[in-house]
Amino acid sequence: MLNEYQKSRVDYFLNECDLPDYDTDAFQDVGLETLRVHRGVLPPDRALTSPKLARFLHKNTSIYQGKRVLEVGSGSGVLSMVMARHGAAKVVATDIMNACVENTRENARILGLEEIVDVRNGDLFESVTGERFDIIFFAHPFYCAKPTEGNSLTVAIMDDGGLFKRFLTEAKSYLNPGGKILSPFSDAAGEGNHPRSHAESHGYGINPLEVPDDDGYLLVYELTPA
Repeated sequence: MLNEYQKSRVDYFLNECDLPDYDTDAFQDVGLETLRVHRGVLPPDRALTSPKLARFLHKNTSIYQGKRVLEVGSGSGVLSMVMARHGAAKVVATDIMNACVENTRENARILGLEEIVDVRNGDLFESVTGERFDIIFFAHPFYCAKPTEGNSLTVAIMDDGGLFKRFLTEAKSYLNPGGKILSPFSDAAGEGNHPRSHAESHGYGINPLEVPDDDGYLLVYELTPA
């Protein structure tokens, strides 16, 4: 069950983030001169986490430079674009929502990154069967509640606990030797979908990386198979 703060954040996304298609220059400082956001896709410039994660990836290029990266749940594609722009050898960006797949694909075209970013439709690892990656990035839904059927914004921010556990169970089969998972999370979202609540029981070591702007709101967790 969500507390009052968590309910207020969910209400914000549902009431303020269902917008017509638009372009934003909010990510120019991380090398993306423009970004298109489609209706039904979580607007990265209006979310608290996306700008911080984009700047984290821009600052910490050594994590993914020269590596084969999978982003599960690409949304608008902003994080895949940052990694592609700053040195990833290949980025496969997947999403279960058609709107997000089309949005990511369009941003790869607009930014001239189509040769690096391969966009696919599928649930978790459905579209990458038999492939392996050096880095798997998954900004999974933070809020532990059931999403509203047919509402793509709730799918992006809410899950009742099964998705992240399924992700952790399956992910090892898609990592190269020495590969790592990057899993961002906010303590404000509670323990239900928190990486530290599930990593050890699913056979992963967990290491919190730096907070992007030192305000304590968001951590990026590095998970490695134990």
